[in-house]
This record gives sequence, structure tokens and C-alpha cells, in this order.
Amino acid sequence: MSVSQEEPSWRPPATLPSFPRNPEAAAHLDLCHILEGMRETQEDIERLQGLLDSSIERAGAFLRRSFQMPEHSLTAQQLIDCWLDVQTVALATVTTRGEPRIAPIGSLLYRGDIYIPTVATAARTRHVMKRPAVSLTLFRENELAIIVHGYAAIISPDHADFETLENLLYASTHIKAGEWGEGVYLHIQAEAIYTYNRHPHRPIESLPMQSRPLTTEDSEWVRQVLIEHWGDTIVVAHGKVYHPQTLPGFVAILKGNRVGLLTYSLEDENCEIVTIASTKPGIGIGTLLIKAVTQAAREAGCKRLWLITTNDNLHALHFYQKRGFMLVTVHRNAVDAARQLKPRIPLIGNDQIPLHDEIELEMML
Repeated sequence: MSVSQEEPSWRPPATLPSFPRNPEAAAHLDLCHILEGMRETQEDIERLQGLLDSSIERAGAFLRRSFQMPEHSLTAQQLIDCWLDVQTVALATVTTRGEPRIAPIGSLLYRGDIYIPTVATAARTRHVMKRPAVSLTLFRENELAIIVHGYAAIISPDHADFETLENLLYASTHIKAGEWGEGVYLHIQAEAIYTYNRHPHRPIESLPMQSRPLTTEDSEWVRQVLIEHWGDTIVVAHGKVYHPQTLPGFVAILKGNRVGLLTYSLEDENCEIVTIASTKPGIGIGTLLIKAVTQAAREAGCKRLWLITTNDNLHALHFYQKRGFMLVTVHRNAVDAARQLKPRIPLIGNDQIPLHDEIELEMML
């Protein structure tokens, strides 16, 4: 297996290449940048910070202890950074009979407030017309949690902010609420916001990161990543030549940009990680991709997740063992043999260590 950044490779570049944008993508990104610049004023940020601070003060003892307030609380700016595009939240409304209803739905943050795109005929809209009390939660496993309690007001097409909200939604999803029917937005007027960040010293940009399976639309991007990181579109491991462009895999997405790549190969009950690359070390890209492939391997009925690294890649040995992989064996002189298939493999690896051997690691599923 070959790796990069979070796990240094034979050819570890500093960053991924800059790719030319097609006109549609360029227009999309330009709109995102324009809207991003107009979202929150300094007054909005100060107002939001005041609400966060007062929420901590009003929190009960158990909540303060379990969320480790205020040491692990988000600042207003950090919360805004988590919501630069559409985020899926669990939204709870109340029926006229006082029964709770909860469902996942996309959300936007604009001027320090949360907005839910929906339609006038949706059950949630009918609920807030009669009982405007709502709660919502944004969470990612045990890494991040944002809990909001408050009330919802309905923003209809004649509202001054409606078109701006439609443009924000379109910039992230290429669709507008008005395309679903009689589009409206639920303006969440928060009375309390409780937050938790497991890693308060980690760059906040890692928090909204997500992964998805590779698609055919990623093919050219994958090819360019391979060339930039490994100097070729082939990868050689344990005497086998791989063409990662043809393999299944995952891409890590941060703020709408592709920032990490993992490809894998399935054989019987084994799943081999073939390549992994990331653009930014230390913000969890590699960990996110490992979690994604672990789940995919289990769903495919695999009993074993495994990979090959090289004797010079000390950081890789640290990275994988911390994430549950165990050393299996050292294949002596395997890299020397691989040079017959891929002569570009250097003689000297990381930290000026002679590059000779392959090291096999595995995680039983």
C-alpha cells in the first residue's frame, strides 16, 4: 500500500495539485465565496458569542460536566466555521397533540442564525405554525455536538432574506427550496445553544469534514492525485500491480473540496487498503477514510482489513497501530522486487532509511 501526508509515502508531496476548474464548477465556487463573505457581521458574531456564553451559565450541572464546559465548548467563530455549507441536523417539532416528531433535514447558518429549508405543506411547517417550539442537534459520533433549543418562525418568499437563503442553499446543493413546491424556511430563533468539541485544540476546519464513495466523476481527479503523489497511475505491493483509478474507494470532503483519497480491493473475505492520501496532516482525514473503508469492508462480509507499508515509513506504523491495526509480518526485500515492476521506486526512503522491505498490518473485523 502507498500512502501520503497523514501516513508519509515514498514520494510525499506537500499538497495536492491545483486542478483547473470547469466553468460550472467555477461559477459554483465563486458564488460560494461571495455568499460566504456576506454571511456574518462582527455584530452577528458577538451576539452569537453572547448566547453561547449565557447558555453555558444556564446549563445544569450534569450537562456542564458531560460536555466539559467551557473547556470543550465552541466559540461563535468555530460554530460558524462548522456551518459553512448545508449541514444535516436532527430537527424536533411538536404536533398539536403535544407529541414530539423528529427527522433529519438540511440546515443553513446565516447571520448567526439557523435556517431550515422546507415547503409550506410539510408536516414540520404545520407543526411550528401551531406550536413554534423546536430543538435540533448536529453531531458527528463523539467528536462534535451542537444542541439548539428555541422557536421557529416561517420565512416565506416575500421575506427580505428569502432570496439570499435560496442562493445559499443553491451554492451547496444546486437546488432551491422553491423547486420542491411552495418553498419556505424555518428561522430557528435560538434561546440556548450547547456545544461540545472533543478536540478543542485541533483546527476547527476538520469538524465539518465528511466522506463519500468514489464515483465515475472523480476518475480524473483520482488520476491526478496518483500522479502527484506517486508519480504514476499504478501502485505496486506484494508483487502485484494495481490500477487505483479502477478500484472502489472513498473521498474526504471539506468545505465542498476533495481533500483525501482512499482506494481498496476486495478479495474473498479480505479487504486491502491500496492507497491513501490527504492534503492536510493532523486534522483527521486519514482517520475518517479508515473508518469509511472499515464499515464498507464489514458490509461486504470481510473478516480482515489489511495493508502494506514500507520499512522506512515509521509514521505509518504509528498511525495504523494507534487505529487498531497489528503487525503481521515483514516481507524482506519485497520493495527490491517491486522495483522490477516499477523502477521509479527510490532506493532511499523517509529519514534516509534504505528502502527494502514491505511490512504487512491487519485489523480483524
